[in-house]
Amino acid sequence: MKMNGKRMIALLLCLATVFALCACSAKTAISTADFETKAKELGLTVTPVTEDMFGAKCSVAGKTDESGYVWQAMFYQFENKYNADFSFSMAKSDVHPTGFSSSSTTKMGDTEIYEMTSSDQYVYLARVGSTFLQVSVDKAYKDDVKALIKAINY
Repeated sequence: MKMNGKRMIALLLCLATVFALCACSAKTAISTADFETKAKELGLTVTPVTEDMFGAKCSVAGKTDESGYVWQAMFYQFENKYNADFSFSMAKSDVHPTGFSSSSTTKMGDTEIYEMTSSDQYVYLARVGSTFLQVSVDKAYKDDVKALIKAINY
């Protein structure tokens, strides 16, 4: 069976679409308790924040040494999506890369992700439903942060 050029292009476009959709797995919002469990499984130090953080439950996870946190991730579980959207937008507007940087924003369904890497900094912001993950670290800890992101599927 011979394929002409148009059919071949259509087939390739269909395959590319299928692969792209498979690669972008749907994200599901997790609770602060789930975040803390996953972070502890990675050997991270977890500190629940007890005071009210703008109507959110909050937890901090990260690597520590004798002087405190070396890097940290802040996880917020808001009562509504509006507060999570607002926090995401404010955090994104506060990102000021130094030197050369690359960034991307992805929006799919109930998820919005912003990722930026500069010569010395790595920022990852994710809003899934009414939750918000905020990480801004020295670029040297990017792989550690990626492991956490993968563990919580954010």
